[in-house]
Amino acid sequence: MDIIEKARELGKLIQQEESYIALQKAQADADADMELQNLIGDFNMKRMSINNEASKKDKDSDKLALLNSQMREDYSKIMSNKNMIAYNEAKDAFDMVANRVLAALFSGRQRAQPLKQPITRHHHAPEAAALAAVAADRFSLKGCKNIGRVISYDETVF
Repeated sequence: MDIIEKARELGKLIQQEESYIALQKAQADADADMELQNLIGDFNMKRMSINNEASKKDKDSDKLALLNSQMREDYSKIMSNKNMIAYNEAKDAFDMVANRVLAALFSGRQRAQPLKQPITRHHHAPEAAALAAVAADRFSLKGCKNIGRVISYDETVF
């Protein structure tokens, strides 16, 4: 039994998984949504402006407050976009599958037991999917152009 061969088989199976296919479609739809892509671009520009202003010795509190307010508004628009909602739902569904796959791989038991703490889009599921895709020799750097670059505005406090 060649472990690399088995990993390739697992990667191919994951790529045939309904939740993986749905995630790929949701990513493509989000990539094609120019309104969403523009909102994400605007959000990221405001985040950079906040970081630049905050790093100045003589910070302009009013400017920071305005930029933060605008960034929160952009974030709200992004998260209420139908394609972003569909992407997040598809990502959550795939994360559950990735969670079960990881549990099966690393539990050391005959039957997979769910991990005590579910893997979310902020944890290991993307890495597991990437490893499986690499194992299937089908990995590429396509995918959402900007979705991975959106962070929660709550992570930036000024």
